[in-house]
Amino acid sequence: ARLTGNRRHRQAEGAAADGQGGERRHRLVHEPPAAARNPAPKAPTMVAYKPSAQWHEFWFGTGAQQAALASPPARSVELSTLAHTWLNEVAVKDRQAFFNQSLLFSFVHISKVGGATFIDWAHGPTGKLLFPQFYPSKTSGIEHGLLYDVAQRPAAQRLVLLRSPRAHLLSMFKECRYSSWGSSLLKKNWSVVPHHSTHQHDFEQWIGYYQHPTAGGREWMGCYEPWNYQARAMTSKQNRPHNVLERGGDYVPSLDAAMASYVQADWVGLTDFF
Repeated sequence: ARLTGNRRHRQAEGAAADGQGGERRHRLVHEPPAAARNPAPKAPTMVAYKPSAQWHEFWFGTGAQQAALASPPARSVELSTLAHTWLNEVAVKDRQAFFNQSLLFSFVHISKVGGATFIDWAHGPTGKLLFPQFYPSKTSGIEHGLLYDVAQRPAAQRLVLLRSPRAHLLSMFKECRYSSWGSSLLKKNWSVVPHHSTHQHDFEQWIGYYQHPTAGGREWMGCYEPWNYQARAMTSKQNRPHNVLERGGDYVPSLDAAMASYVQADWVGLTDFF
């Protein structure tokens, strides 16, 4: 009896708050279906993509600046504090200067630094290049060493993305452990990357193996070889510098050589801020 009384009391309060209980019930019964209240949005109208004037001026400057672009200064204001170090002998690119539209833009794709996303962006949402001349044309399968790219396209303006080493290490492991490509390598026994336990355990095993890659005659586990991967890519003359033993190179590349490649690149982006 007490429960029934409380229920009636709540119904009375609800009717009073609504003005009239009959009107409230009428609205609930005759309310239109959800589809009528929230019609599906219309498909957006597709328009041809055209880079904005601000975007164009940011990369290439104004018409007058582009016409005056002959040979950019050899040194960058950004790196002036390094003028009295060994870099004094390196032709540091001026990253304050605008790009030259008449030259090729060559993007050095280092594995797992967001290169495919950058290439997609450079090609534009409708397939229209944002840069007048851009390499590569495909997002996958072309991951050259920087010095290989220099040898193949010496006159190009070089773009490269770098990434936080910790985030890069985890990304490489996840690609080897979970992606369709990494899974296919495991199935073909072309990779022995740990994959039978938990994510954390397998990751720790993978890192532990490569902490001393040359100890005890250890061999490549397949997929990526993470030791100093970005520094190796920045100093490699190989077209596919995924591993050291089969492609040549050094587990500990010269820091001077890696820095020289860095300062000579025309544009360096950080994936963590892209």
